[in-house]
Amino acid sequence: MIKKYYYVFNKQLAAHVLLYILGFSLILLVGILPNSNKMLQLDGMINDVQSKIEARDAMLPTYQHVSVIEKQPMMLPMSEKKPVSRDKMEDVIKILKELVSASGLRVISINPDINSIKKDSQVYVIVVKMAGEFNSLRTFLLDTAKLSYVGNVNSIAINNENYSKELSFDIKIEVLVGK
Repeated sequence: MIKKYYYVFNKQLAAHVLLYILGFSLILLVGILPNSNKMLQLDGMINDVQSKIEARDAMLPTYQHVSVIEKQPMMLPMSEKKPVSRDKMEDVIKILKELVSASGLRVISINPDINSIKKDSQVYVIVVKMAGEFNSLRTFLLDTAKLSYVGNVNSIAINNENYSKELSFDIKIEVLVGK
């Protein structure tokens, strides 16, 4: 009789152990594993945010330096405006050709605007046509602004017919003219 009771006890024990294992695995599968996946995702997001904060902290001195520079007013180099004599207009055209070449652009043509040439006018408009890269145009304009007899740049037309790196520029420059 003792053997039979021992055998029944083992069946009940095995059934209970099996139920405990199934319950534990059910809790593990339903509750813990999905939460651990979410925790891993949250850890990845936290690491991303921390790396962004570290990168921002590393760039902070640069941003502070740029903000100080932005607060300072930017002034272009301008010379005192003095008119050039009418006799020296050919020299002005030669100087403009040299500035175009020195800035890395190619001269297409430099011609005075016929409508602006009058005996009593104080301003001659010179049309400069050139070709080259856009950065070279900036250099040309800065060099032109340093000339004492250049009043204004009336218009700038930028053309790119072939969709290439080389652009063509048509610029109207006012030259102050004296007697």
